Amino acid sequence: MSIALDLGSHRFRSLRRLDEQLIARQDRAGYCVLPALDSYQHLLSKAGIPFARCEDSLVLMGEGSDEFATLFQTEFVPVVPEGMIPRNDPLSRQVLAAMVDSMLPDPRIPGESCYVAFPQGTEDESLLSADGEFFKRLIRLRGYEPMPMRPGMAVVLTDLVDTGFTGIGLNFGASSCDTVLAWRGVEIAYAHIAKGGNWIDECLATENDQFAWAPDGSKHLDIDGASQSKLSFAGSLLEPKSRQEQLLATLYRDLIASCVQKAIRAIAGSARLNEIRKPVPVVCAGGVTKIEGFHQLVASALQSVSLPLQIDEVRESTSVEFAVARGCLIAAELDHQTHAKAA
Repeated sequence: MSIALDLGSHRFRSLRRLDEQLIARQDRAGYCVLPALDSYQHLLSKAGIPFARCEDSLVLMGEGSDEFATLFQTEFVPVVPEGMIPRNDPLSRQVLAAMVDSMLPDPRIPGESCYVAFPQGTEDESLLSADGEFFKRLIRLRGYEPMPMRPGMAVVLTDLVDTGFTGIGLNFGASSCDTVLAWRGVEIAYAHIAKGGNWIDECLATENDQFAWAPDGSKHLDIDGASQSKLSFAGSLLEPKSRQEQLLATLYRDLIASCVQKAIRAIAGSARLNEIRKPVPVVCAGGVTKIEGFHQLVASALQSVSLPLQIDEVRESTSVEFAVARGCLIAAELDHQTHAKAA
């Protein structure tokens, strides 16, 4: 069995191969807390909705917990807010541990490799390292040996088989964007920005004075409402018609520009850049990329800068949201084959 884990700040996803069967699993990365009222327990039990007890509260975690939070007028709590593990929130860390545990079945062999992409909501390497160690401990507790992989490299493995795993992988996540330039399956340049789809949602809510009220009466930006308006957009970023559409297109251009500019600096500084002598493809993955006109904006951004290498084309990932998990699974299977041959 081979297994892969994509711990995104919006959703957790896992892929595993069991003999000839490919099994996918995904879960919303968050939870909500309800008071332990008999009426709530009866309602949840009757509906077959799983929950956990925590002192005088009921905890609903994972898939649907955001919708239940709205239904019961309580707060939805992300387990990796903005791509970072909460430092002073024991309950969130316990729920996070339980969710990672649920994504991983028992390994067939103790110490089996699990290729994993971690959330990266900051550019502070010390914080990223601390979060990475926390996730590694959780994975080891399930009996696996964690093998970290950059999301951009996973996208390369998923979509650039036809070029011998040579090209640029761009993963646009909820809390960050990740870029890898690979040559023959080897990473030779890497760039990361701590800005993604959530940043667009926050800017939309701010610009539109879009607020909501929490159950305790406090006022806060309606990020979820802004996200829904973004997801419901049915036009093209290339032809915005209303003021709202123009704002959305501008935010997408800003996000893409930030990602491209950071990537170009990293690529230009690569010591192995001269080994690439042919134009390379660029492949884009992540839920942010599904909007019409996105890939044309990426191509336009690349044309507007001085590139240290030639671009062949800009592609959409064949998997989009599962691209990172698929790339991690490919790496896990290659690793398994290598060890099998050595044995």
